[in-house]
Amino acid sequence: DMPKQNVEGMLFKDNAVYIACWDTSCYSIYILDPLSNALKDSIYINAAAPQSILEDKYHRLWVFSGNPYKSKVNKITIVDINSKTIIKQFTLDAVSELIKPQMNEAKDSLFYLRVNYLANTSDNGLFVMGVDDDKIPSTALVPCASYQYFWALGLDPNSNQIYLGDPKGFTQKSQVYIYNKKGILQKQLLVNIGISAFIFE
Repeated sequence: DMPKQNVEGMLFKDNAVYIACWDTSCYSIYILDPLSNALKDSIYINAAAPQSILEDKYHRLWVFSGNPYKSKVNKITIVDINSKTIIKQFTLDAVSELIKPQMNEAKDSLFYLRVNYLANTSDNGLFVMGVDDDKIPSTALVPCASYQYFWALGLDPNSNQIYLGDPKGFTQKSQVYIYNKKGILQKQLLVNIGISAFIFE
């Protein structure tokens, strides 16, 4: 059993599994030995409700945390895996939901979605930042329109195109938008209800 509830994100690295528990009382990520299934360590990240873990080109961990429904501020924490200490931490807000983070193929750029359910365009859309940046982006590369939000993000490693999915409230067919790396729309199409992810071969 995990010390906290709601295992949401995992990363396998160097014969260990790093685990994020999306629990508002959780302020750490956990390190599991996959051979014995035993917890062997944890890393305190000073951020509530961790949900996703990624690795950048420097082999640092990027941990995404927060829960806007329970007024837990969104944070992005960069962790040194050897010293198990925080290198840098970015604080966003407790209004928009931060979801679906991904690194590009080179692991030097971070892409993530922010979802604002207040029917406006503030902090709502696709955001991109470099792993060496000292602050989070203030504007979206691809902003959402009013009463719109994205729920799926995909980075095509073959074409370097960005795929975004609008679920249309999960009540009708989803809309897929395909952008180039500069955020210019290339194509759009309709798919089935409830789009949530993309897979590329």
